[in-house]
Amino acid sequence: MVENHSKEMGVKPSVVYYKAMISRWGVCNVKQKSICFSAYLLLLPEWCVEHVVVHELCHLLEPSHNARFHALMDKFFPRWKEARKAAIKRVKIGACSESSEREQARPKVKAAIKRVKIGA
Repeated sequence: MVENHSKEMGVKPSVVYYKAMISRWGVCNVKQKSICFSAYLLLLPEWCVEHVVVHELCHLLEPSHNARFHALMDKFFPRWKEARKAAIKRVKIGACSESSEREQARPKVKAAIKRVKIGA
């Protein structure tokens, strides 16, 4: 997903990695061109994950959340507002915070927490 959108958007992160972040879905370090995704994204529907991927890749083109950033989101993932609302709603109703679901996801999350070199 990252590689496909990177090509489409004309950006190339230096490194993409995963961490068990609870308070954020993703983080982009613009200076280093690195992107970190929360391994807990695995608990969200794929289209919601795709919104996060495009969001972080957009930061490589525009670091802040200004009008240009939102225009890029509209261009590369037109349903981003809908996906964001769906992801937030899923978290608010507890779908991602149920202990049984977290326990079931733990092996996937552990497997996802590793550094991945893009295009290496």
